[in-house]
Amino acid sequence: MVKKRYGIILFLSVILGLIISLIDMVVVRKEVWSMPHSMKYLFLNTISMVFIAIIVAIVFSIIAFIIFNSRIGSKFYKVYKLFIELISFIPYIAVLAILVIILGSGRKTVIILLTIYNIIYFSNSIVKLKEKTSVEMINTATAMAMSKNEIFIRINILENKNNILKVILKGIRFNINILIISSIIGVYTLGSPIIFGFKALNIKLILVGILPIAIIMLILSLLTESSKGEF
Repeated sequence: MVKKRYGIILFLSVILGLIISLIDMVVVRKEVWSMPHSMKYLFLNTISMVFIAIIVAIVFSIIAFIIFNSRIGSKFYKVYKLFIELISFIPYIAVLAILVIILGSGRKTVIILLTIYNIIYFSNSIVKLKEKTSVEMINTATAMAMSKNEIFIRINILENKNNILKVILKGIRFNINILIISSIIGVYTLGSPIIFGFKALNIKLILVGILPIAIIMLILSLLTESSKGEF
């Protein structure tokens, strides 16, 4: 079953590549395509922004939790957790509007938006991972004279590799959804054809934009299901 699923993922990846190439060869040359960039550019720009934001957020979240596991930092852990929870209640479209007013529209603004919400997402995920770690494992590690940071890295992180993979895959899907809306400020992503199509009331352009996004989401969904463990 797993091999079959990976076969489907490989097949869909090939189809995705062919569709992007076909759009660039056929659709981009027609009047329906009202953007200065190719679909390949939109795809690569989307992937690069997601990659940068996720890497920065993961590194920040891990460093933050190592700090909050220290004797001094542990005093502020609840404050940090509460702060993250409060920010998570703010709609990302509102944060995007604030960032555009302060920084202006552009790629940098969108990457900052993605990074902020990735930090919230991964910080919450790490909290859940810590809560799901068995007390027996932590007690055993403590009896072996392991420090809090060693317990965090070796048990909370390394023992939950499959769960973390699921978290990252779900995070990528979350990022792509944000990027679709972020195209309204003029940043060219996979969501741009949908936004341009909506503005021009052009259903064909919207459908062209939906196709690669739908395949990417399906691939990510299959990869998430293929990951062992639950989160």
